[in-house]
Amino acid sequence: MKTWKKLLLWIVILPLLFFTAAGLYLISQKDELTQKAIADYSKTIQGRIEVAHTKISPFENFPYISIDLQDVLVFENKTTNQAFVQIEDAYIGLDLLKIIRGKFDIKAVKLAKGDLQIIQNTENEYNAVTAFESLNNQEETSSENESLDYHLKKIKLEKIHLSKLSLKDSLQLDAQIETATSQLKSLDNQIKIHLDSDLTFNLINQQDTSFIKNKQMELHTDFLYDLKGSKIDFDKTQVEVESGVFGMSGHIDLADEVNMNLKFEGQKSNFDLFIALAPEEVSEALQIYENQGDVFFEASIKGKSINGNLPLVEARFGCKNGFFDNIEENKKLSDLNFLGSFTNGSERNIRTSEVKIQNFSASPEAGIFKGNLRITNFESPEIDLELDSDFDLNFLTGFFNLNDLRNLTGQVDLKMKFKDIIDLENPEKALEEFNQAYFASLSIKNLNFTTDSYHLPIQNLNIQAEMDGQLTTIDFFKFQLGSSDLSLKGSLTRLPDIIHQTNKAVEMDLQIVSDFVNFTELTSTSEEDENIFDEEIDDFKTKFKFQGKANTFLTSEILPIGTFYIEELNGKFKNYPHQLHDFFARIYIDKNDIKIEDFKGMLDDSDIHFSGNLTNYPILMNKEKEEGDVVFDFDLDANLIRLKDVFSYGEENYVPEDYREEVLREIRGKGSIDLHYKDSLVSTDFNLDILKGRMRIHPLKFNDFKGNLHLENEQLSFRNFSGKIGKSKFSVSGNYYLGKDKDFLKKGDIINFKASVLDLDELTNYKEPEPDEDGKVDHDDVFNIFEVPFRNMKINAAIGKLNYHKYLIDNFSSELRMQDDHYIYVEDMRFEAAGGKVALAGYFNGSNPDSIYMHPDLKMQEVDLDQLFFKFDNFGQDQMVSNNLHGVMTGRIKGKVLMHKDLTPYIEKSNLTIDVSVKNGMLENFEPMQALSDFFNDKNLNKVFFGSLENRLELKDGSIVIPTMVINSSLGFMQLSGKQGLDLEMDYYLKIPLKLVTQVASRKLFGSKKEEIDPEQEDEIIEKDLSKKTSYVNVRMKGNPEDYSISLKKNRKEEKGAKAFEKDADFLFDDIKIKKFSL
Repeated sequence: MKTWKKLLLWIVILPLLFFTAAGLYLISQKDELTQKAIADYSKTIQGRIEVAHTKISPFENFPYISIDLQDVLVFENKTTNQAFVQIEDAYIGLDLLKIIRGKFDIKAVKLAKGDLQIIQNTENEYNAVTAFESLNNQEETSSENESLDYHLKKIKLEKIHLSKLSLKDSLQLDAQIETATSQLKSLDNQIKIHLDSDLTFNLINQQDTSFIKNKQMELHTDFLYDLKGSKIDFDKTQVEVESGVFGMSGHIDLADEVNMNLKFEGQKSNFDLFIALAPEEVSEALQIYENQGDVFFEASIKGKSINGNLPLVEARFGCKNGFFDNIEENKKLSDLNFLGSFTNGSERNIRTSEVKIQNFSASPEAGIFKGNLRITNFESPEIDLELDSDFDLNFLTGFFNLNDLRNLTGQVDLKMKFKDIIDLENPEKALEEFNQAYFASLSIKNLNFTTDSYHLPIQNLNIQAEMDGQLTTIDFFKFQLGSSDLSLKGSLTRLPDIIHQTNKAVEMDLQIVSDFVNFTELTSTSEEDENIFDEEIDDFKTKFKFQGKANTFLTSEILPIGTFYIEELNGKFKNYPHQLHDFFARIYIDKNDIKIEDFKGMLDDSDIHFSGNLTNYPILMNKEKEEGDVVFDFDLDANLIRLKDVFSYGEENYVPEDYREEVLREIRGKGSIDLHYKDSLVSTDFNLDILKGRMRIHPLKFNDFKGNLHLENEQLSFRNFSGKIGKSKFSVSGNYYLGKDKDFLKKGDIINFKASVLDLDELTNYKEPEPDEDGKVDHDDVFNIFEVPFRNMKINAAIGKLNYHKYLIDNFSSELRMQDDHYIYVEDMRFEAAGGKVALAGYFNGSNPDSIYMHPDLKMQEVDLDQLFFKFDNFGQDQMVSNNLHGVMTGRIKGKVLMHKDLTPYIEKSNLTIDVSVKNGMLENFEPMQALSDFFNDKNLNKVFFGSLENRLELKDGSIVIPTMVINSSLGFMQLSGKQGLDLEMDYYLKIPLKLVTQVASRKLFGSKKEEIDPEQEDEIIEKDLSKKTSYVNVRMKGNPEDYSISLKKNRKEEKGAKAFEKDADFLFDDIKIKKFSL
């Protein structure tokens, strides 16, 4: 028993020891063995082989032990760095018994995860063949390799990508091999091979995979390979393509330039054979149909296939009594019959290839469909087509599952005869070699349908079109879309020349007519659609014409080259209540430029005419924008433009009210629009070289308009935009942000305005407001600027001469700051007016547009009162207070002023402090002074002169309060205090020195003569100086200039401590600096 156990133990241990010993030996020798073998072999061939690493994989090719060659690369020659074979793992299976005897016999090969790229050059040489060509005339085998025998039993491929590319015609065969397993059996000078493979196949032509794409294929075959004759004989071969099964038989003689003699055949009772060979999209669509028919397919490949040789390929295919049935829709296409054939001809190339489909016929439910097709010479295809069809459109929607189309009704009648040669290399020469024949007639009657892709139904579509030889005509193409209607008709000459790209002249005419187009309905695709175009047009009609060379239609990447005409354009809009008429345009289109030679038309009785050039227009139309500039140079003129016609829409008129009825005449303009692109639109420049004309209602000429507008990153920049209107000459520069970024909006805009002359009265055709029946002017029945949105903005202005409502102002400068909360800050405003200088600072508060306040700090220096007009509200009408008062005034006004909507001060509800100094003053024809004639009967009371007058007045509650002040006048020395209302109601207190009072006045005032006054009577004494006292007569003047009274009365407020005016350090200001205007 113990002996038995020992024997069993040795039986187990010895093989393990043997296997281990062999493995250790192989491990110790693998690197040296493989690298040396590969290096030696590489020396004998044109190419070279590299292996990155090796390791032992005992079970990959079990029962053989394998060497795993990792990252195997094969190169076409010794110098190239681009490998055409890349294999992650190449497992070489070796027999262990023979390894022990020192003989390395390869029994199995497995390639896993790799890429093989076979390239056929223009000389029909293959890189794979070139790489393994011997460097010696006779094969030499080194002594080290004599012990290497190749007795393969099996070959296996896993996840190998194989491609073969022909550089001659860019045809590429592409296969992704998931698995391929072969079993090899050696016979006398022959190898019997069984092969099973599973792969995905693509046929790529010029990077196009539309025909054979992602075809799942299986190949199951047994073939015999003759080692001496290098010949392959196929037996029991089956090729499966998708659901189609084809049989294959024949042989390939590899020694005779790969001479092939192969036959393929398939026969089924349905269309699986054709569906399998159809493009992916077509085969997927056909899977939903039940189909049946006597279908057959036969093909053969015969002849040599390398070294410049091509085999003969011939095929026959057809169907009898076939049908396709869409069961879901209960629509059936029956009686399907055709017979087809294909050959690559005598020269075995595309030039001699021919395909025929004869006696094709099918029967829809209602109608007919039949035709014949023959195409020869695929290099310059000669096409001969006959087609006759008449069917009901409702059948199409059901049969083809056109679910997007519903309620489709109508009838189609199509007849076609086509015979032509299309030379793909030289299309213009085809017509010289062949007498083409074209005829087609298309008739569509009463087509109606609805679709999910559009919200309105297509109704009553009717088409009648015909192509006969050189002339294609559309007799009518009309339909209804919702409530809109459209009708087209036209013609096209020389359609064959367009196909063949000759240089003959082609002309296209198109006329479009509509009684009514409702754009609002057409663009209202949803309730939330922001792209609704709210407009309707009646009696629309337009005519177009195009003339050009036939060879530009298909070769032009964007627009056909030639001359485009607009011969007619008429229509009447609803919301834009005007009529287009008498339009004409002649436009020359070139490869890169468009020239508009004559574009003119009328809007009501306004006219426009312009010409121009558009350069580099392809940049506009390409999705991927190239770097470059698109420039549109224009030159326009017009005899008459009514602004209300051009700039009004619906109930909105976008022209300022003063100009809404304006008519422009004799207009001339010239400039350019430059679009700067770099991947996308970077910036836009509008350059105006000249704009001039004249106005009728504002009888002014405008000319010398020029400048630049630059738009970039939503920022609009004005660059020296200048012009002249009448006497006004001005320029504008600055920046204006058009976007919605809050940071940029907060930062604000800058506008710089400069004018040597600005006559606002002339520009606005200003006329004094007409008072109402009560003689009042309503200052609030006007446009209120504070009711419109404000934005943060700085406005700087410099004006040499300014005329505003008859105010003549020189050297005007201002710095304004506007805020989005409806505040306007006057940072600084200075100007010369009325012979003096004026400076203003402060701000407007318009946050409540019904209650606008100004907080001014107004300074006036040495202003001539004869030229100065103060505007204030007095029962609704403007009053001038300089009719009676003359002199030179310096003053300062501070406080709070309520403004009317036309920015006229509402004095009655304003509170102001007024510092005033008047020099060389005169009071002229002031009626109340005549009441003092008894006091000063020896003086001229019509002109009362006074040397100087200084006071600090206060405007409060609608009255001007006058503190006591001393007046040195031509009447003599006196004091004045009191108040005056804005209605001219006055309550003045005068203190007249007693010595100035005449005897007549004394008797009136005191009832006795002057000398009869008690000399001891003590009256109020006002000291003129420290050494003298003066006796005064206290007089009160009350009323208005037309109805007043004078009496003796003291100002009791003075008795109660009211202070007289006392000049302090804050009175008035230093000299105002005015900067002279300069360009």
